[in-house]
Amino acid sequence: MGPFLKNLRLRPIISFAVALLLTVWLLPVASCTAGIDTKTTSTPISADEVIPGVTVNQSFFSVIVLPDTQYYAETYPQIFLKQTRWVLENKERLNIIYVTHSGDIVNQSNDVSQWEYADIAMSVLDGAVPYGLLPGNHDQPDGNFNKYFGPERYEKYNWYGGHFGTTNDNNFEVIGDNLLFLNLGFSPSPEIIDWAKGVLEKYPERTAILNTHSAIDTKGILTAPGETLRALYQEPNLDLVLCGHIHGKGSAIIENGAHRTYLLLADYQKFESGGNGYLRILTFLPEKDVCVVNTFSPWTSTYISDADSHFEIGFPAPE
Repeated sequence: MGPFLKNLRLRPIISFAVALLLTVWLLPVASCTAGIDTKTTSTPISADEVIPGVTVNQSFFSVIVLPDTQYYAETYPQIFLKQTRWVLENKERLNIIYVTHSGDIVNQSNDVSQWEYADIAMSVLDGAVPYGLLPGNHDQPDGNFNKYFGPERYEKYNWYGGHFGTTNDNNFEVIGDNLLFLNLGFSPSPEIIDWAKGVLEKYPERTAILNTHSAIDTKGILTAPGETLRALYQEPNLDLVLCGHIHGKGSAIIENGAHRTYLLLADYQKFESGGNGYLRILTFLPEKDVCVVNTFSPWTSTYISDADSHFEIGFPAPE
């Protein structure tokens, strides 16, 4: 399988066929929700809502968070592909401006076939929706992350801001006139944190969202990598930090005077089929200075509706 998939870029017809097969492969799994220990619902949207908590007459934009996809790349690539195709299909309806991946893209970093599956899934967004990725601990250290998602893949886009050093392990994107997305790989070094601090300070007028593989646990306590990021939490334009790595959901608030930085953990890898396709939809309402968080699976077409999966946080409107 590995050598065959390795040549997909040179054989676009075969690549398309593989992608098509991934969509229908093991289709019965789509109806399985075993292992989900929180309340789910398939029809939570009222007639005047575009998504739970957001009405059709409100001004909004959305950011999609893809938590750890390692088991999709390893065993359920059709779910990974379903996620990104759903993003593309709902880009206009939800006004999706950006997609961010929290790392652990694959489960075994030296397995080329897993990277090929990830490449097929993420390629759906190429040239259509800006997105950023970062390597989790499962994506290191053999270099395959940069083979498939290196700087050269993104340097042609005007929204790509740059990277630290010679790799794309740590990168940032500038979206629209007032947003900055910063992606830091697992357990960044002091040099990388200094670089990230410099990026935040270079764009003080932009509201920043940081995604890194590990920052808090399910109790909202900073992990060891999260502790090393304290210098960044003090930056006045960093309003939100996203992470995965630890299965479950968690949140925390770090206050610096009047400024608040929210930290949100989302990771569903221990659910059925490596996560059952659940992702986070962050919908920002500038007129209300809030962000509505929803947890949805394009694979099962269900929301998780408990208080830790559907909620609002304060988010100052980008100026």
